[in-house]
Amino acid sequence: MTPRPHIPRRRLGPLARLLSVSALGVLTVGCAASGPSPSLDLASVTPNPIRISRTQLAHDVDFVPGAITADDVQMTKVYGFLAANRAGPADDVLVEYGRGAFEAQRGERLTLGLDQVGLHANPVENDAVVGDVVRIVVQRYLAIAPDCPDWSQPPAPDFNNLTSHNFGCADQSNLAAQVANPRDLAQGQDLAPQKGDAATRPVTAYRTGGAGVARGAVGAPPGTGGGMGAAGAGAGAGMGASGGP
Repeated sequence: MTPRPHIPRRRLGPLARLLSVSALGVLTVGCAASGPSPSLDLASVTPNPIRISRTQLAHDVDFVPGAITADDVQMTKVYGFLAANRAGPADDVLVEYGRGAFEAQRGERLTLGLDQVGLHANPVENDAVVGDVVRIVVQRYLAIAPDCPDWSQPPAPDFNNLTSHNFGCADQSNLAAQVANPRDLAQGQDLAPQKGDAATRPVTAYRTGGAGVARGAVGAPPGTGGGMGAAGAGAGAGMGASGGP
């Protein structure tokens, strides 16, 4: 076997070593210059959100001094306010009363009257309500659909791998139009135990022939033959007498 010839190593001179280190530094700086890729705010590019707005409608019920129930004139105004604003089960209805046991009884009487006509209300103490006044507040949520179609972004491929602005636009529009209670899109439903009055009304109507049971949504005041039916008349008779419980 022929031995390999010995080739002496060439040592790098000072200038060559300096040039090698400089080249390595340039390569390192070139790699670091690109930096990390910019982060994307995914919340800002969520396509076609449904916007939820909330409005409040208020009506003051004036009580006769010393009376625990509202008179017929005031109750007619109450039913007119609810009918004009189409108050229904999807609305949050509050009965706000001032501080004190007597004021609380007024609020409970008015709340009971609203329950009897098919409108569930919650009595709430409010220090801002003073004097012989009980305030009815209707809180309503509105679902605002996005503008569709949304071609603000070109339909070409997106190299950031983001969803097209028009993706799901029709679905969001349909959901905003069909949701029974827009409040559910904002905070969901309260699954705590609820009153069963509304569920038992059909059975009561069947057994009593419809007497004293609401046949529709809150409508005209009692005695006008409107949408409140016999329930409105019963509620007005039960709540209209002033001067005693």
